[in-house]
Amino acid sequence: MGKMGQGKKKSYYRKSAASFRKQDRMLQAGMKGILITCSGNESKCVIEAYNLLNEYADQLYGPEKCADENEAVGGEDESEEDISDLLEKEVNALKEQHRSKVKRFRSSRTGTKNVIFIQTTGVDPHNLMHHILADLEKTKVQKTRNIQRMLPVSHSCKSFEDKIEKTAQEMIFPVFLAADVPDSTFCIMFKARNNNKIKKERIVELLAPLVLQGSSHIHKVDFDSPDYTVMVDVLGGVCCLSILKDYNRYKKYNLHLVASSDDAVTSGEGKRKRTEGEGKEEEEREEVAKKLRVGESEEVSGADMSSEESCQADEEGAGPSASSEPSEPLLSESAPATRTLINSSYENQEDSTTSNITSSSQPSTVTNCADNEVVASDS
Repeated sequence: MGKMGQGKKKSYYRKSAASFRKQDRMLQAGMKGILITCSGNESKCVIEAYNLLNEYADQLYGPEKCADENEAVGGEDESEEDISDLLEKEVNALKEQHRSKVKRFRSSRTGTKNVIFIQTTGVDPHNLMHHILADLEKTKVQKTRNIQRMLPVSHSCKSFEDKIEKTAQEMIFPVFLAADVPDSTFCIMFKARNNNKIKKERIVELLAPLVLQGSSHIHKVDFDSPDYTVMVDVLGGVCCLSILKDYNRYKKYNLHLVASSDDAVTSGEGKRKRTEGEGKEEEEREEVAKKLRVGESEEVSGADMSSEESCQADEEGAGPSASSEPSEPLLSESAPATRTLINSSYENQEDSTTSNITSSSQPSTVTNCADNEVVASDS
């Protein structure tokens, strides 16, 4: 036993305590706060989120107050009270002191890459985010570098269909089903990470009737410029729900786009449209080229088929006379002079050949003048 106890080092217990603290800071059902997406550096993103949220929370709710640890717990004379009463007061004071130490914002792990969750205490995440986005839209000052989007979360639950439907009903009632609510437009946005069991079509089938059929008001679906956007974000085993206002006005709650100038946004949209137009032109050119290639192949195949058919017809219609006189079809009927010239050339060739033969067959004669004798010799 002693050897086994000596084998374990302090690092073992430190790792165990660290893993316990990590589990304690994981995103859980029932939390509310702000869901943040970042560009890759999560630690810097958390620091930027703390700085930004504390800056605007101080403007709305005042500076954060912490209890003084050196403050006396009891205020009355101990001699006048019983020991049980003193213990009860001390426990209540310690609980109040612990609550005062809880900060407004606390980061929680989501188990998803580049996604963090900031839990809020005593702060309305919707009001805080509207205040931040309105100020960024007005001042056009970039205050973050790694943060991309900040989405307020008012409700969270386990990622099961029945739990999502029940939580969404509680969330939807004060916004769409209350008596003093005016008519409005809405849309449902769904995003799932690290979870392939919850499907978008099923969530829309569950949530849309809660808004359309359960209210006496007229609410319509509008994807271009809705008054409210029902956001459903599934992060593994936890689902975050919220109803966002002015979702398209604030560029889907993207801080960089909200703080950037309108000219930069329009130029970016123009570039995107130009790239989309160029892509469409390239697709049209490819389609035309494909059609041309298909037409050429059809023409070639048709020409091959016609040549094969003509060859078959020639073989079927050809007789013995056609094989004996192959050159006659080449001459036209309207050119008799050509025929006469060809016939005369054939006759001249025959005459020349016969004259050569006869001249070669006759013996040549040589006269010897001295002896006056004629000697016949073959040429």
